[in-house]
Amino acid sequence: MYVAITSIDPLRIYIYKEGLVRFATEPYKCLNTKRTSFSNSKFAHLTNYSLNKKNEGFSEGEDPERDDQGLKWSLSALKKHLAEKNVNVDHVFSEIESIVIKTIISAEPKMLEAFKKFVPYRTNCFELLGFDVLLDSKLKPWLLEVNLAPSLTCDTAVDHKIKSKMVADLFTLAGMIPDEKQTLAADP
Repeated sequence: MYVAITSIDPLRIYIYKEGLVRFATEPYKCLNTKRTSFSNSKFAHLTNYSLNKKNEGFSEGEDPERDDQGLKWSLSALKKHLAEKNVNVDHVFSEIESIVIKTIISAEPKMLEAFKKFVPYRTNCFELLGFDVLLDSKLKPWLLEVNLAPSLTCDTAVDHKIKSKMVADLFTLAGMIPDEKQTLAADP
């Protein structure tokens, strides 16, 4: 999930409406009922694209226009899939939003301290974060990590579709206007 912070004082957090969902190329399996022994396949534990593309089970999907195929989906495709399975999608994503907000608030004192020390004007910076969230078998979200510099590499059509729009929206949100629009806006 992509999250933008455009202000620390006051705190302004924006969670992008779209994102990427990654699946492992092998199913995760618990090897016994006591849950003390797990599959040791890296392909069952990691969803990293550069790793999983080397596995036999790797699939990008057949149709580049569809974002619900292969091992990388759009967030909206996941929401649609869950809704079709009668899952309360609003509840699941409300919990994810709560995790995002609580995580950022937990770091707010340190961010505010740095902001006061290094940022002379409150509107001259922003931060893009990447939140990696795992949904368990009961669809409970778990925060895995927060990336200060989420990858904007576009390995697939769904990457390009989501990341290009997200970056454009981020620049608009941060108040960055392309030169040609600035010139037109300044002309009477």
